[in-house]
Amino acid sequence: MQDAEMERICVIADDLTGAAELAGVGFRYGFEAEVERDAGSGRASSFLCLDTDSRSRPIAEVRERVRMAIDRAVGAGLIYKKVDSALRGNIVLELDAILTRLGLERALLVPANPSLQRLIRNGKYTIGGVPIDETGFRNDPDYPCRSASVLDILGTGSSPRPLHVCRPDEGLPSGGIIVGECGNREDLMAWAGRLDGSLLASGAAEFFTAILNQRGYSPSAQPMLEAGGEGVAEGSWASGPASGLRSLFVCGSASESTFRFLEEAGRMDVPILTMPSALRGPGVESGGAGANWLKEALDALDRHPCVLVGIGGPILPNPELGRRLTARLTDLVAGILEWRRIDSIYTEGGATAASLMDRMGWKQLRVVREFAQGVVALRPADERGPTVAMKPGSYTWPVSVRKILDSSARLD
Repeated sequence: MQDAEMERICVIADDLTGAAELAGVGFRYGFEAEVERDAGSGRASSFLCLDTDSRSRPIAEVRERVRMAIDRAVGAGLIYKKVDSALRGNIVLELDAILTRLGLERALLVPANPSLQRLIRNGKYTIGGVPIDETGFRNDPDYPCRSASVLDILGTGSSPRPLHVCRPDEGLPSGGIIVGECGNREDLMAWAGRLDGSLLASGAAEFFTAILNQRGYSPSAQPMLEAGGEGVAEGSWASGPASGLRSLFVCGSASESTFRFLEEAGRMDVPILTMPSALRGPGVESGGAGANWLKEALDALDRHPCVLVGIGGPILPNPELGRRLTARLTDLVAGILEWRRIDSIYTEGGATAASLMDRMGWKQLRVVREFAQGVVALRPADERGPTVAMKPGSYTWPVSVRKILDSSARLD
């Protein structure tokens, strides 16, 4: 489609990295894609991704946040409900709230991402051929996965609407939430072709991409993703040691990929400053531990163009403690930004990215680059502040980002 023919598209996501991921897809397809963290404000945009920040909220608050987002989305040619591809969050509750608000009876939910080997077959969810309940998602602090059955994960017994699992070639029920089985790109396209005005479209990034393709959109002339979704070639945007710019990695996730990344950075002798033990307990910090941690980070940035800060591990499966540690980590980042110019920030984990946005008061963001699927760089809409690249904790940093660590190590 030409720009003049582009319809208004609105995505509703329950966390920041999910909103950013689909904004990145929109950017890839030539839209001026924006992310909004306050559904009650902001300017009109042809491609808007709303972060309701509702994944771990109380039920009444979830419904209110979703209602505000739907009111903001009314009139869009396409409304898409983004869900976590691992089915974490209040998915059924949010779908029910949207269906009720729109006066619809059915939602088509396709959470699979085949390019990442996240598949649904025979009602079971697997990642890389391994049942999801045998992966790191089993130990998720907020939504530990105890079954590979998508119906068990979604909670059949507590759902306000019937739940169904269907193949792409099956007839569809007249009501409820329909989970589409998916093992490849052809399945995604088949599901996209079955959408009509009676179905709310919902799912992960690759189903959304298939819908855009089905509606006649195609990727723009932006840099193409590397094969397998492993990033893009380095371009003029990316900051790094060679250009004399400062980069800060903020590792707030407890995922296996985060700890592997920290190990990789450690082998390169990149400065890593994890949270002092005095700040990791449930009580109030003592002995100026926060101030000392900030001083260490500032000193490291004066010596190195790239520094990593993080919570460290292991992080116990305690959601309240996790939120407290995340807040302390983003307090550190805010202190760094107050005293040093940082050109690019790279954050791991949706909760970490959201906490940083809240701490800095960044509500409106626009996409400036998509490194890889789910790895997106944004900048505050007012152009003040650094560029912030973010990704879900379970995703890996693409080659183009990891090269920043390597360059920094060689310059040291």
